[in-house]
Amino acid sequence: MHYRRDLNIINVSVSLENLKELNEKFIEIQNSLKKENIQLASGIQNDVHLSHVIRYDNKGMRLSNFEDLEHHFNKAKNIEKINVTVETSENIGLNRISGTYAELNLDQSNQTLNILACHTTNNLENWINNSFLTINDILQNLKNKNGFINNYITILFFKLLWILVSSFISLFIAIRIYKNINLPYSFLIIFIIIFSLFLAISNHLINPTYSLLINKLFPNIKFITKQKNSGWIIQNIINVIVGTVLLFVLGLILSPIFNIINEFIFSILKIK
Repeated sequence: MHYRRDLNIINVSVSLENLKELNEKFIEIQNSLKKENIQLASGIQNDVHLSHVIRYDNKGMRLSNFEDLEHHFNKAKNIEKINVTVETSENIGLNRISGTYAELNLDQSNQTLNILACHTTNNLENWINNSFLTINDILQNLKNKNGFINNYITILFFKLLWILVSSFISLFIAIRIYKNINLPYSFLIIFIIIFSLFLAISNHLINPTYSLLINKLFPNIKFITKQKNSGWIIQNIINVIVGTVLLFVLGLILSPIFNIINEFIFSILKIK
């Protein structure tokens, strides 16, 4: 029988102390699974393994103890991923087709890979539920506020705003120049061409840039390292400077757009 519980993890901040707490719970999970005394069909004892994976500064490694993970965590400048897994020999040997495991995967670069998963084919429903709830209780206490900005609603709002602004600009330009083009349905043709250009710019430049900026400033998974803590004053100053520059550039970009929208509305209403 296959039994599984899993959860997509979003909006958590994880420090070394949090990882220590999680590791202690995974050791308890490992020991409780050992007590189940799972036997393979051949009668061979099914060993239980605890492993850690860390990826940082464009390099990754699998570790057998938490002390090594702590060492690499402390010297990392940019942690990309941390994985903690308890699994049986059967699970490893059969590539998870059969066996039992509990896994926590935290990936800062890919939200879809952030998961807490517990799975078994060994009729261990109680162990799955207890393991899942134990880790999930800790994760719930690590929640941050980044979800208020980094979510599907704000992304949708930004895309709709861009489409609305693009529509106004396309209409304004089409109204200004369609009479100079001697073609049937020239207004409609010009509007479609200009609006299509804005959509292409949005799909290949605006949307990816927006997503990259949001994920950088408000990540769903945030690893808190010593390097980040020690330089928080400088980092905050840099963030303020960058934010001010971005607002200034945004103002320069939006100012002519609002002027065009204003002129378009006046032209529609025939207000001089």
